[in-house]
Amino acid sequence: MIKYTVFIVEDNLMAAESLAILLKDFPNFQIIGNSTTKEDAVNKINFLKPNVIFIDINLGHHTGFEVLDECAGNYQHVIFTTAYEEFALKSYDYNATHYLLKPITKAQLEIAIKKIVIGNSGSQSEIADNESNDVSNASNESFYYYEKKQWKSMNFAEVFYIKGESSYSTIHAKDKNVKLSKNLKNMFELFAASLLFVRIHKSYIVNINFVSSIVKGIKPKVILSNGVELPISLKDKERVFQQLGLKRSLN
Repeated sequence: MIKYTVFIVEDNLMAAESLAILLKDFPNFQIIGNSTTKEDAVNKINFLKPNVIFIDINLGHHTGFEVLDECAGNYQHVIFTTAYEEFALKSYDYNATHYLLKPITKAQLEIAIKKIVIGNSGSQSEIADNESNDVSNASNESFYYYEKKQWKSMNFAEVFYIKGESSYSTIHAKDKNVKLSKNLKNMFELFAASLLFVRIHKSYIVNINFVSSIVKGIKPKVILSNGVELPISLKDKERVFQQLGLKRSLN
C-alpha cells in the first residue's frame, strides 16, 4: 500500500482539526505538518516536501495561491479547501487534484483521496485500501461512480430506478446500466440527498419523476415512463403512496 505524506495549510484551527479527524479514516495518508500562515507554510513545505497539500485559499492577508507560488516542485498533489466557490476556476491554474468546499464531509474527502490514488497507481486494490465504496456524492444534483479505472459523473435526474441484489446494486439510467458494490440501503442513503427517490420495495428505489402510473390492488406496482414495471411492497404501500404524492392509499 502506497503511503502519502500530508501537509495542511489552514488558518482556522477548528477547520484544520476537523480535516485531520476525517483523514484518520484513510490510514495511508499521514499528516506530517500544518501551518496557519503563509510564511510558516512556505518554509515547512519546502523543507518537508509532502506528497499532498490541503490548503485553504483565504489565509488572512495572503492566499494559498501565494504559498504554492513559492513552493513549486516541492509537492505532488494540491487539494484546495475553501468556503468560497468563486475560486474554483483559478485553483485549476495550479493543477489542483481536487477542490473541496467547506464544511468538508467524509464523502467529499473520499472523492479527493481516490483521485490521488488513481492518479498514482490506477489500481482498484489501492482504492479499496482506503474505502470499499465505488460510488460517492458529488453534489445534491450528481454523483460519482467508478468504472473502467475512471471516476465518472452522472446526474441523479438521469436515473430511472435502482435494483438491489444482495451486496450489489444496479443503477438503471437513461443511457446505461451501472452495477456497483454497494447494497440498496446504502444506495438510498446516498441518493436521498437529491430528494427525487422513493424506496418502494426491498429490492427497488425509483425516481418519482419517471413514475407514469400506479397500479392498485393486491399486487400494487409502479409503471415507469420507459415501460418498466416494478412492485410496491404491501407492507410499505401506505408510505409509498404518500411519498408519490397521493393523499390516501389506493386499495
